[in-house]
Amino acid sequence: MTGGVLQVSDIPVTSSGHPAGAPDPEQRLDTVLAAAVAQFGAPDLVVASGDLTDDGSAAACARLAERLQALGAPVLAVAGNHDDPAVVTAAFGEPVASVGGWQVIGVDTSRPHQIHGSVDLATERARFALLDERPALVVLHHPPTSPSTHEWFQLDGGAELCALLAAHPQVKAILSGHLHLPFEAAVAGVDVLGAPSTWVAINHAGDTFEVGGSDATGARWLELADDGTFTTTVLRA
Repeated sequence: MTGGVLQVSDIPVTSSGHPAGAPDPEQRLDTVLAAAVAQFGAPDLVVASGDLTDDGSAAACARLAERLQALGAPVLAVAGNHDDPAVVTAAFGEPVASVGGWQVIGVDTSRPHQIHGSVDLATERARFALLDERPALVVLHHPPTSPSTHEWFQLDGGAELCALLAAHPQVKAILSGHLHLPFEAAVAGVDVLGAPSTWVAINHAGDTFEVGGSDATGARWLELADDGTFTTTVLRA
C-alpha cells in the first residue's frame, strides 16, 4: 500500500474552546482521532473537508491545526460554509499534497454568507490541467451529488465539475463533507465519498433532514495502493 488517508469533516472548533453546542466538538474530535489511530494506525495524510470552525476565526483554526498536526502527518484542509478560506489557507497552507504515489488537491466550494456551495469552473479547469499522471484525490466541502435535495446541501456547478474531472482519468475519487453523513455515489464515472461529521450526525431524506440523527459520527479512512486503486472504511466513533 502507498499510504493511509484520514478524512475528518464538520468539526466545528470554536475560538475559545468552549462548546458550540452539545456535544463538545473538541472532545468529540479527540475521541474520533484516538479511535482512528487505534484502528488504522498513524495516517500518512490528514484531510479536513470543511466546517473546521464554528466562527471562521484564526484562533479556532489554530486550535484545530494543533490537534490535527499532533498526529504527525501533513494536513490538507479546505473551507466549509462556516470557514473563511483565507484563514484556512493561512493556518494549513495551500490545499495540495502528495501521499506515496498519489496527488491530492483541494477545491474551495464555500462562498460568503451561503450555506450551499458553488464552484468556479474556469479556475478549477486551469488547476486540474496541471495534474500529472499520478492517481489523484479531490477534496471539497460540498458534495456534487448526495442523498439530499434540500437547497442548503447542494453544489452549484457540481455536475459540471464531475464532468470536468471525468476528463482527467487520474482522478479516482472526490472526498466531501457538509452533509454530516457517510455515503458513496458516482457521477460521470467519478466516485463521490461523503464523510461523517466528527461532531453530530444529520439524517437526510430528500428535502428533509434531522440534525442529531441516528447515522454515524466519526471519520473516513482510505488505503491508497500503488496501482491507483483504493479501499475505504467509515470509522464510527
